[in-house]
Amino acid sequence: MSNHLDFPELLRNMREQRNMSIEELAEQSKIFSYYLKIFEKGEKEKFPPYSISKGYIKIVARELDVDPDILLKSFDEFVQEKKDVVVHETDILSKSKEKREKILKERKIKSIRYIITFVLIVLVFIMSIYFIHQVVTKKSPIVSKLPNKVVTQEPTNNEPNNNSQKIIYMKFTGKSWVLVKDQTQNKILFEGIINPGEEKVFSTNDTLDIKLGNAGGVEISKDGKNWFKAGNVGEVVELTE
Repeated sequence: MSNHLDFPELLRNMREQRNMSIEELAEQSKIFSYYLKIFEKGEKEKFPPYSISKGYIKIVARELDVDPDILLKSFDEFVQEKKDVVVHETDILSKSKEKREKILKERKIKSIRYIITFVLIVLVFIMSIYFIHQVVTKKSPIVSKLPNKVVTQEPTNNEPNNNSQKIIYMKFTGKSWVLVKDQTQNKILFEGIINPGEEKVFSTNDTLDIKLGNAGGVEISKDGKNWFKAGNVGEVVELTE
């Protein structure tokens, strides 16, 4: 009898050489036939705990009148071989998990890089728009701040000063900020920016205070016929009519 067989086959051969069935061996050894069957089938995952299994094998060896060391050695080799397979499979699963986690980590890093790149592009675009806006604003002839020196024109002695209704015509050749105020009533009649090509007409019985942010872009007339420039381009001028 060869002792180089796998444990399940070795156990079955020893039992058959004694012309014993599994049920007979179970009755004599007082071991459930269920365990004897799974021993001979080699279903390791269903084996009892290691110490209990070794105790069963010693009893079976005694009933079969064979050297228990032969069966125990074969059992240990069989169990260890199964352990090696399980360990190998566990290593494969572990490496597969590590590889998957590495791939997920790399994808996450790439996603973060894409997001950072997109944010930087958006910031550059916004800064470019802001810079262009600043350049265009600086080149505009409209004066956003009043200069220290303001030119004020007072009515001449030749102009009549009576309480008859006055009509002031304004024609805009350039973009200009305008403020028209009724001096007597201290009431603002108009305040805002007027674009080139537009016209404004103001009529009142009182005195008007007129302030222009870009006097060179405004022509004024008191009769709608005789026009004069209110000042120079970019000059802030105050008029009293």
